[in-house]
Amino acid sequence: MARFEIRSEDVPRCPHCGWQLVPWVRDDTFLQGAVWRESIERYERFVRERTDCRVLLLELGVGDMTPGIITLPFWSMTAKLPDAHLLGVNISGGSAPLQLGSKAEAIQADCARCSRRRGPATNDAE
Repeated sequence: MARFEIRSEDVPRCPHCGWQLVPWVRDDTFLQGAVWRESIERYERFVRERTDCRVLLLELGVGDMTPGIITLPFWSMTAKLPDAHLLGVNISGGSAPLQLGSKAEAIQADCARCSRRRGPATNDAE
């Protein structure tokens, strides 16, 4: 591999902005950089401030690539908070974690189709 070189024109680029593409990696420039660290601080504060509240955690379209970013923290929060409930909606199905019992449910559905507005909101109480 001595003197292995890649010409700059052979480096893959985004077809929209021309930015150099990089492999899917977890480092300080992708996924767990400064923005992620700020977000995790907000998340931890959210958890601390809601120990006595009813909380519904919605896990919408979360895949299996990075469970430590959303899935596992949501499971942990659901387990720790007495009035927390987790609802996962994912096109590939998945299942609610058994250890959470009735505090978690999973629905197999396309989030894009579920979120489309179906018409004007109605108030049946009127």
